[in-house]
Amino acid sequence: MVEAFPPAPSAREDVVFQIDYPGCIHDHLSCSRKLLILLQFFYLCCTMFYVSKKIRIAASHHLEVDYPTKCARPHGHNYEIEVFCKSKDLDVNGMVVDFKTIKERVTDRLDHRNLNEVLPFNPTAENLARWICEQIPDCYKVTVKETEDNTATYEL
Repeated sequence: MVEAFPPAPSAREDVVFQIDYPGCIHDHLSCSRKLLILLQFFYLCCTMFYVSKKIRIAASHHLEVDYPTKCARPHGHNYEIEVFCKSKDLDVNGMVVDFKTIKERVTDRLDHRNLNEVLPFNPTAENLARWICEQIPDCYKVTVKETEDNTATYEL
């Protein structure tokens, strides 16, 4: 049991709450005790480890769209990608995910490549962000910056 959370100073000991626990009989607890239980529950259930990794790749592509645009012609970008991962628990190595894993799964597959040749979809920044998120364990968000002014984000 975590004892790091003292009861709130304004809690009144004379106020009693009735709490239902599944499978248990009713238990009467004071306001400060209930607050302590809620804080411990929040701590145990809501703590999270977060990591992010920035990656830069150079790649070419062309877009397949239903309107005329110069982006339908082959061109390239120096992409700036940021991958965000989270986990309630760390792996056996004390990590959410190894930064090397993130880099390898993105850089090795996409850097200095024609994205139309290595990806099975129209390589828009939005589709690229979703695909990257699907490749990384515990990833919940990816930002793909195609140019200084154009950024796409995919978030679970």
